[in-house]
Amino acid sequence: MKYFIISQPKAGTHLCGNLLREFGLDFNGRQLSDIAMYDYGGKNMEKGREDPSSVKTKMKFSQSVTKIKENEVAIGHIEHTAEKEKQLKDFKKVLMLRDLDTTLESWKRWGKASGRNSDPGKHASKEFRGNIEKWKNIPGVFTMNFYDIKNKNVEKVDQLQKFLFGKIKFDSSQAIENALAKPSTTKV
Repeated sequence: MKYFIISQPKAGTHLCGNLLREFGLDFNGRQLSDIAMYDYGGKNMEKGREDPSSVKTKMKFSQSVTKIKENEVAIGHIEHTAEKEKQLKDFKKVLMLRDLDTTLESWKRWGKASGRNSDPGKHASKEFRGNIEKWKNIPGVFTMNFYDIKNKNVEKVDQLQKFLFGKIKFDSSQAIENALAKPSTTKV
């Protein structure tokens, strides 16, 4: 099986990836968009934080999604379309959401800490966020929000494991703790 974390920006995308890594899945830091694939894996994380273009490969989503192998986890801020749904049909999909107010606060903190532009632009628009949120109405998509992980909602993470594996295979409480302790591209 292949896995894809679809998320609104600043909704815990890499945090969820780290959680899935705790479940034995291969979260390699690949972030896909409509026009590029970013490789934030391994030593590329720091480099990508400073300059995302340094870890970017121009490539359409339809091409980059084929690069994901069995047991791998990819991530992206992917707006729902019938075409994208078809391209992700063979993936288990986790949707990560976050309310706009705390998203904007997080964006400002990240901008200040990184010295990069903290204007979210289209990523804060109702249309963009709404098009991502449309995934929650699609069968076979498990929906969580940032605070399910941040606030250590073990019951929700147990439900996630049942969705992914058909059963609880790991200690969700410990997996959450470990995921929260790991670095991510935008954590400050």
